[in-house]
Amino acid sequence: MIRNVIFDIGNVLVSFHPVEYFYPVFKEKTETLCTYVFGSKEWALYDQGILTKEEVEKNLLDTYPKDKDAILYILTHWKEFMKPIMPMKKLIEVLKEKGYKIFLLSNISEDSYLYLKREYPYFFDVDGGMYSYRIKSNKPDKKIYEELLSVYGINASESLFLDDRKENVDAAKALGFHGMIMEDVDVTCDRIRKRLKEE
Repeated sequence: MIRNVIFDIGNVLVSFHPVEYFYPVFKEKTETLCTYVFGSKEWALYDQGILTKEEVEKNLLDTYPKDKDAILYILTHWKEFMKPIMPMKKLIEVLKEKGYKIFLLSNISEDSYLYLKREYPYFFDVDGGMYSYRIKSNKPDKKIYEELLSVYGINASESLFLDDRKENVDAAKALGFHGMIMEDVDVTCDRIRKRLKEE
């Protein structure tokens, strides 16, 4: 029986579409620039709390000096494209009313966490959360999942995990979680309601 529902943050609770957001500024070069930043090992280490934003900036500028102005622009404005996915807010409210425990499990830097908690505090009014920057581990590494289970004393077999990346859902399933991949938001909300109704 599922007692806990666990949500990723990026592209589950808030949008994370940098290419779409920055395209009006950089046009055809947008995808390349966003890969430089958000697809970099530096960004992964930033999420893990191992590198600071300043260190990420320095490393990226050393690597891509010809794109200095564009990278600085992205690093200055990137938080602006994270907007709340409101149907998920409503879903969480309904699940709380029905007695489910709600947790967050996200690869996220401390800067992002503090920004989102300030801008959209309702998403953090939950029973707990595990964030990569706190434990220096990113999904799909099993450490972050196991830490969530240990800290909050919950069972994987009683937990449904929702993430937008298949590899993260697969890692959760390997540890005994129920898993679901975030797709179209309305379809996903309906799937979750149906899945829990079958319990």
